[in-house]
Amino acid sequence: MATAWEQTNRRYDVLHAVLEEYADTAAVSPASLVTIDVVFGGFGEFLLAVQRRWQRSFDARLDMVLEESPADLAGALRGLTRELGRDLAETRALLDAYAGHPVLAAGQERHRAAVRAATGIDQPEVAADRRCPLAAGHRWWRRSAALSGVSA
Repeated sequence: MATAWEQTNRRYDVLHAVLEEYADTAAVSPASLVTIDVVFGGFGEFLLAVQRRWQRSFDARLDMVLEESPADLAGALRGLTRELGRDLAETRALLDAYAGHPVLAAGQERHRAAVRAATGIDQPEVAADRRCPLAAGHRWWRRSAALSGVSA
């Protein structure tokens, strides 16, 4: 039986390998879907891990923005979102491709409320301005997911 630390490292390795695969192909292979099931216990748990990765990165950068107290906070948040979208393009693309997945709704709403409480700005206003470099690949991901039986 693997230790908790080994399981955590395995999940981390699989998450990054799948995101790298997605960045290269705008799809996840059937073999990766099997690995996701084994390591994460299902595609939904994998999506939650991807969502947590995005939100933790966003929150860390948000702290830096809030420390600077910019005059245009909404503009700074849009800039933060664009910058993070470039730095974590594969993460953002995967989350955008599955934006309507029910497993993501609660975490998205919690994060939205936290950002709103910290900034006074509603997150969808900021999120609507993101420009993801992998956006053109979304339709390929959806097709790949449909062919592999994963629901979008």
